[in-house]
Amino acid sequence: MKFEIEHLKFAYKKSTPLILDDVSFSLPEGKITVIMGANGAGKSTLLKCLNYIHRPVEGSVLANGKNVGKMSPKEVASFIGYVPQNTQLSPGLTVWETILSGKNSCFRGKPSSDDLASVEKILKNLALEKYAFTDVCSLSGGERQRVLIGRALAQEPEVILLDEPTSNLDLRYQLEVMEILKNISTQKNMTVAVVIHDLNMALQIADYMVVLNKNKIVAKGIPDEILTKELILEVYEVKASIIEVSQRKLVVPEKLRQTFH
Repeated sequence: MKFEIEHLKFAYKKSTPLILDDVSFSLPEGKITVIMGANGAGKSTLLKCLNYIHRPVEGSVLANGKNVGKMSPKEVASFIGYVPQNTQLSPGLTVWETILSGKNSCFRGKPSSDDLASVEKILKNLALEKYAFTDVCSLSGGERQRVLIGRALAQEPEVILLDEPTSNLDLRYQLEVMEILKNISTQKNMTVAVVIHDLNMALQIADYMVVLNKNKIVAKGIPDEILTKELILEVYEVKASIIEVSQRKLVVPEKLRQTFH
């Protein structure tokens, strides 16, 4: 899918400062784009603008040339899957029922045999089969995150947006979620956009990177090319070194700007 963001501006009220100011970029098809920036840079707000949970005050979001802002909710759901940060799952629902609920935008009334087969396939692909009839609220954090991704995949979207899917997860589950996203992009040729705070995790997973600072894009491109110690200092006010370990780049923070001598 061709997914383009053109001159996007957003503020919660006309009288308040812009949260996003003239943001433009494209999501590479079938690749993972990581959106990065310091707290308050507008990353989560940007994701919500991409599927019009938040309506931009200016600019447009185009999915295959169609303005997302002019689509019905059902049509948006057919293009875009969204996994928000800290989603509250419904107690009493099983994993199977929760993933099936992602089909709500696609059917009315009783789900079809194709819908049920799709849910079974998602359960298998995300290694959730043994939890199918388990209450979602009894699962671990990493397992719940897989369920949320599964629910978004049940929509059969062409783009999936994820807001900090590894937050509050330990290292094992962080890597598990990142592996799932890699598989989604490579095996399903799905376009993925994900907000991540961890620079080193971002370097491992990102095919493309968009960096926000003070509500504007300050860098975008191939991670190895744009993520420099100068950019880290500008965006995070942290002095850092970038080293290579096992043919991978690694960011090593050193000290805060205000402690420089």
